[in-house]
Amino acid sequence: DEAGLCIRENELVIAHARELGWKLGEAVGLTYRADLLGSRGAYDAAFDAAGAMMRLAAELNHDGWTGSAHVIRGWLAFDLLDLRAAIEQFRQAFEHTERSGSQYLHQRAAAFLASSLV
Repeated sequence: DEAGLCIRENELVIAHARELGWKLGEAVGLTYRADLLGSRGAYDAAFDAAGAMMRLAAELNHDGWTGSAHVIRGWLAFDLLDLRAAIEQFRQAFEHTERSGSQYLHQRAAAFLASSLV
């Protein structure tokens, strides 16, 4: 099936990035993994991928990627109707992306935070 193919290809991307020692590439792959799995209801695995992404982003001291990981964890929590956890994740995303200097990431985090507060 198409979803299975996407997940297998994503695993290859992550494995290759690890082999190369390319941590940012691994973080990108983990972002897509969390998205792929979360959108298919595999929440535990999606949270694991987002957590791994967050650890890599922290290791790289990269506020943009850390903020993106918080956004993913926030929408996973929101999808599971855990509003308090979602709001906290979106607030952290807002703070990290503001420090990152990326207007796109910051506006995205702001939109998720605002939508969770309505």
